[in-house]
Amino acid sequence: MARAGEVISLAGFDFLRPGMVGVVSTIGKNGLKGWWETPDKRGDDTARVMQDGDFPAPRTFGPRMITISGDVSCTSRDALFEFRDRLAGLPHLGSGELSVTGHGVSQTATVEQVGGLKWSERNPRAASWSMDLKAPDPRKYGELRVTAWTTASRTSPVSVQVSHEGNYPAAPVIEVKGSMTSGFTAWGTGEDSYRSLETVNAGELFEVDFGSGLLRKDGAVVFGQTGYTNLAKVMPGVSRAANVIPATDGGVGQYRVLVRDTYI
Repeated sequence: MARAGEVISLAGFDFLRPGMVGVVSTIGKNGLKGWWETPDKRGDDTARVMQDGDFPAPRTFGPRMITISGDVSCTSRDALFEFRDRLAGLPHLGSGELSVTGHGVSQTATVEQVGGLKWSERNPRAASWSMDLKAPDPRKYGELRVTAWTTASRTSPVSVQVSHEGNYPAAPVIEVKGSMTSGFTAWGTGEDSYRSLETVNAGELFEVDFGSGLLRKDGAVVFGQTGYTNLAKVMPGVSRAANVIPATDGGVGQYRVLVRDTYI
């Protein structure tokens, strides 16, 4: 049975509380393989010719591979088949959000199903099942932390402190609005600064995504108007300052920073 506050759901379907009459669904203690573990790292190994060992190589995390397995007991065979049909129908989603709440934290990842539903009946009203999922982005995301709207000023820059409580570098998003005829610089003036040449008009909302490097205006990607050296990251448990500075003295506006607790 599910413990209080425990949730395991895919695209809104709660495996522990399916909301179906006469159905008791459980996930075993090893029924979420790959979720709590760290994904394998990958890299190209090159042997040192006529020497010991390999050359050093950069290592990155591969996709997160997850196997969910559980058991279901029903008061009727019809209920058993209804539950099976619900599980079997999940692949049509293509991709969906896997959400897990447990051990004091809530985390989500976007996953796609690989392979089909594996189903084994134990008796006419009970079965065991499993499904394999892949998260192309191996990171898991928790609480979204959002700063208050803050003045964007060139003459008197105002910074905000941002942090997160995950265990992996997080990619922030900065939203900008106001009136800035020559654009703005986000995240200060150092090597992590992000320069936008796009004019900001009243009523428009700009979004700087430090994960992808993309700039969006009212949701649409803006091309050819940006420049950066590094994409700023927020390290776990470490507070750092962020700001937005209009490119010209006459520019006025506001900004806020959004960052999610990020886990690996």
